[in-house]
Amino acid sequence: MSQYLRGSDVLYLTQWDKIKDKISIRFKCLIIFYRLIFRFLIPFTGKYFVDNLQLKYDLIKKYKIDRNRFIYLSHHPEKMTIAKRPHKTFNILFYMPNLSTKNNPNLIRWIYGYWELLKIDAALGDYCDIKIIYYDGQKDFWNCIELTDFYIRPNNWDGGSTLVRLCEKNNIPFYHSKRGICEPEAIESILYYYHRWKNEK
Repeated sequence: MSQYLRGSDVLYLTQWDKIKDKISIRFKCLIIFYRLIFRFLIPFTGKYFVDNLQLKYDLIKKYKIDRNRFIYLSHHPEKMTIAKRPHKTFNILFYMPNLSTKNNPNLIRWIYGYWELLKIDAALGDYCDIKIIYYDGQKDFWNCIELTDFYIRPNNWDGGSTLVRLCEKNNIPFYHSKRGICEPEAIESILYYYHRWKNEK
């Protein structure tokens, strides 16, 4: 038996102190049960597949699993080339799942750095030609990414990010915090690429 573990799985398995105040009582019970089952199955599990090497180290630290039982999977989106479309503003893409389909919205906001994003947005308020595009998984993704000049992923927790890989392949600058954001650093990065964009117009 093998298991494929995403970023959210490892979050629930290893970071109880960070999430316990952001979830419902029912979800707390489910996570406690999940952790017990995971620990029970360790001797019977052959390989663990992860899409981010940090997830492997988190699990090794928490559960003392042999590192040789992990296999790293690098997923790539099927369509890798982005045809940028002309636009007049410097567009920053921000992704967070639609909260109407989630039972613990505060946990989702924390994972994806929504509150930090609002602070960054406020700090950029004087730049009238900077626009944030909010993508929630329900809009036309390619319509959003083809208008993107910068991708911000201010996550407090992350697994493997398809969007980050897509940006790397297409030379779209991005800020990816993975485990907690430094807001001044993110703003500095945005403004650096904004001024480059401005000078190239």
